[in-house]
Amino acid sequence: MRRSAAALSASETGAGGFLWTRQDGKLVQSFTTPAWKKALAFEKKIVANGYINPDYATMDSVDWNTPFMNGQGGIIIDTYSRVRQINGLFEKADPNDYQKYVAWTGNLEGPDGKLHALPTACYSGFIAIPKASVKTEAKLRQVLSVLNKLNTKQAQILINNGIEGKNFTVVDGHAQAINPPTAESTQLTNDAASYAQLGIAVSGSKFYTPKQLNDYDQQQYDAETKVMNADLKHAVFNPAAAYVSNTYVLSGATLDNIISDARIKYDAGQIDDAGLAAALQQWKTSGGSQVTSEINKLYKADKNK
Repeated sequence: MRRSAAALSASETGAGGFLWTRQDGKLVQSFTTPAWKKALAFEKKIVANGYINPDYATMDSVDWNTPFMNGQGGIIIDTYSRVRQINGLFEKADPNDYQKYVAWTGNLEGPDGKLHALPTACYSGFIAIPKASVKTEAKLRQVLSVLNKLNTKQAQILINNGIEGKNFTVVDGHAQAINPPTAESTQLTNDAASYAQLGIAVSGSKFYTPKQLNDYDQQQYDAETKVMNADLKHAVFNPAAAYVSNTYVLSGATLDNIISDARIKYDAGQIDDAGLAAALQQWKTSGGSQVTSEINKLYKADKNK
């Protein structure tokens, strides 16, 4: 039986990430909950114990992989695509023996004995149709008709994989690129990549997943897919994702910085619990309370439909 999303409580969603969660029938920012503060205390502990590189807060993203590659770090918490990135770097450095360096896992059981998976926002694959370009309902229906056709299996394969027999063949249910590539197959593959963003796949992904270059890479890809599907059962989605607060549109960056700066300072020991509480109060008086009010007004109206 599918549970109603409204039945989920903060205790069932862990710390909720840096987003929103449900509490007593309302939506609240996760960083206002006891679960988030408990998670932050743990975060501060691992920073103080030296388990995280001390310059983590200021490290440039171009250097994120460096500690892992040179043996200074052994754990990365990130999306699954990072595994492929790291493996690619090791393959480049040691093409004959790169398979031994990386092991990965899905989400781990939390202190409450449950799994909580934090998904990405999932806005990729949605298309907005501007009124400035599509001015009439007839034109809108024409555009929607094209998008509907792009959701068919035949169209999804065409815009995601290309033309079977021309730039790929089907091997074990996967699309394997023509090898060695020809000028034609390369062009068709590039064309497919250019149009793939039009395939919003609202009816499910019906195209072929790519066949990996070797058995190790295929094992990694299959394992990633398996863990992703398993973690989906424990995903904690943002219940406020569908709502737009006018105050947040105008002041969201400033409000987010108040909390993110306080979090970093708390982890570094530059502020204590009182300083954290002061930052939260600053967030409220700077527009955070108004954001919460606007979001809950939309949430209540949605529930009452």
